Amino acid sequence: MKIDLHMHSNYSDGCLNIVDLAKYAYNKSINVLALTDHDTVLGVNEMINECDKYNIKVIPAMELTTNYMGEDCHIISLFKELTPELIRFSYELESKRKKRAILMLNQIKDIYNVKIDLDLLENERTITRKNMLANILKCNDIDYEYARTLTSKNSKAYVPFSYLSVEEGINFIHNNGGIAILAHPCLLKRKESILELMNYNFDGIEAIYSNKKNDEKYFKDLASKNNLLISAGSDFHGDDSHADMGSVSLSEEGLNLILNKLGLRFV
Repeated sequence: MKIDLHMHSNYSDGCLNIVDLAKYAYNKSINVLALTDHDTVLGVNEMINECDKYNIKVIPAMELTTNYMGEDCHIISLFKELTPELIRFSYELESKRKKRAILMLNQIKDIYNVKIDLDLLENERTITRKNMLANILKCNDIDYEYARTLTSKNSKAYVPFSYLSVEEGINFIHNNGGIAILAHPCLLKRKESILELMNYNFDGIEAIYSNKKNDEKYFKDLASKNNLLISAGSDFHGDDSHADMGSVSLSEEGLNLILNKLGLRFV
């Protein structure tokens, strides 16, 4: 059984639409997945419907962005079902992100004298800095690394975005019947943050993660020490920026622990 609980569609910064993503999951022999688009669950029902065609089970989910000590702290948020509050939150964040993207891209255009095409944002949903970078690269013949600096936090055009705190994020997830899993802890820039975050009410750790920086044994031991669930994810985006879908997998036992915690049963 192949279980991948971290992937993205074009509802956030993934390259594939839901139809193609579900078909790709089938071709990669995925049995259970979670669509974890950034700060949105708006693609989940479509994903469930498409995956039904291939007998692939889908856990409702998103990757919630929170702030910890000035750094983004991502939380894999798994749910039993989608609530009205989750839908409302997703639309609200979608609107805020789009307004921020338009402001930031216009500032990049004015400050750095590069071309942008706001019309390209019309078909975008939850817009991240990766989407902004793609816009710049599509409209200009410039070096990738230079373009990346234009959307970085050190850019003169950078527009900060207000996220929930870690505590607020975990409470939001729990209040909507979900479980909170610390996403890719190996990518946190402040290594002290990993142990500090264990003082929060997380339910699990993404200990199995497709990245050469990941120390799977360390994070599994940390999960065991703190009585936390273990999750696994490829962080698939449909391009070579992240690992391929199914490159890691959660065990069936690990999946059952998560499903039991959620009170979720697959028929």
